Amino acid sequence: MSDSIVGPTPRGQAKAARPRRFPLDFADFQAINALVLRYAAAVDAGDFDQVGELFADAELTMPSADQPIRSNSAVVTAVFRRAVRIYPDTGTPKTRHLVTNFACTPIGSDWAQATSAILVSQSTEDFPLQVIACASYEDSFVRVEGQWRFARRRISLDQVGDTSHHLNP
Repeated sequence: MSDSIVGPTPRGQAKAARPRRFPLDFADFQAINALVLRYAAAVDAGDFDQVGELFADAELTMPSADQPIRSNSAVVTAVFRRAVRIYPDTGTPKTRHLVTNFACTPIGSDWAQATSAILVSQSTEDFPLQVIACASYEDSFVRVEGQWRFARRRISLDQVGDTSHHLNP
């Protein structure tokens, strides 16, 4: 069985092979989208243990990193604890990650890729509500034993505002 589909163009000329599409049913789409949303909720809650669990077996490329993080959940958790400022009165970074423009494409029966646009807002007692970052997520997912998991995430910063109340120096 071929991994590509080739077909005629309207003029009868053969067109270039395009990747074969594998079905991604609604339950798969929801499970993958839920992973993306769980990450955003975990960061906003200051639950970096959950962030670590989400990326325990994945490669994570942060905007300021030269190399991707590829390790276990404890390493990912430690990176977030060092980088993100937590406010003692709430135990959170006082942020809101808004995920939009989610698009998911199946790559194989157990692989998928997705992209998302992210707006991060923040408000503290001495920092008025504002958008502090616009970012893009490029994600890859793998299904292991029937469960979708992150395989890779690349975070790209598109626009950056004042992150001095969000990130540790």
